[in-house]
Amino acid sequence: MPAAVTLAGENTFTGGITVSAGTLATSAASRLASSLAPSVASGATLSLGGDQTLAVVTGSGTVEIASGTLSLGSTTGSFVGRSPAPATSSSLVPAR
Repeated sequence: MPAAVTLAGENTFTGGITVSAGTLATSAASRLASSLAPSVASGATLSLGGDQTLAVVTGSGTVEIASGTLSLGSTTGSFVGRSPAPATSSSLVPAR
């Protein structure tokens, strides 16, 4: 079984993030820097604990949002994965 890593505090890391296997999770809203552009590989999961703004998400894995909204600063890039949360409780919207 692939590993899971949970980021509990606010993170100021601004480098690249690639989730190639397992799960990278945050424990609450806004735990990742808004300038990040994570790539989520097929079979991997980015699990967000609440509202989050990111530059863009790419890849073909899974993005989960516990509650709230994932705002993206750019519509460039390609994410062909899945988000299992119903649209009524979570959504993907361009950041303003």
